[in-house]
Amino acid sequence: MNVSREEAAAALDTIDAAGARLKTVRFYAEFSPFLLLWGVIWLVANVVSELWPAHGGTAWLTGISFGLAFTLYLTIRNARRWQCMRPESRAEGRAIGRRAALLGITLWTYFPAMTLLMGPFSPRQTNAFISITVAFAYMISGAFMGWRIFAIGLVTAAAILYGFHFIDAHFQLWMAFVGGGSLIAGGLWLRKI
Repeated sequence: MNVSREEAAAALDTIDAAGARLKTVRFYAEFSPFLLLWGVIWLVANVVSELWPAHGGTAWLTGISFGLAFTLYLTIRNARRWQCMRPESRAEGRAIGRRAALLGITLWTYFPAMTLLMGPFSPRQTNAFISITVAFAYMISGAFMGWRIFAIGLVTAAAILYGFHFIDAHFQLWMAFVGGGSLIAGGLWLRKI
């Protein structure tokens, strides 16, 4: 049986496309727990801030501290799993880890820098500003790692903008359910792929 050059090239293209799809699906599966984690934190901290305003700051501080620690754990676990499955990809795993760390450092230095430049913000503005920045970070990540992550960030950003301009009463509940809820729904969506 002879295979033409065109048929061989088409078969290799199909194999490459399947490999790329598998890599994207695997990334979605590894990214899903991050969305679920931060979605729950976003939801709980906003609900506490709405219902018990005196405890809102503590809820956010506790949630963010737990979230950062668990994010670090998940990142290290994923990197180790990636290296065990494909020992030749250690450099790739380290590069992804460095990019994730740089994104985290950028976000966590961006918030105080913007507050120093533009602040002070009201609690409503602070919530919307940080939340929409995170939504845009998901969109940027999605531009490189998969359109579904971009879509999650886009829907979240649109909901934040809508709520900021049109929801006066119970804005934090809006943020809890559309912000946290969109991340939770997105995490579940990515998990099922």
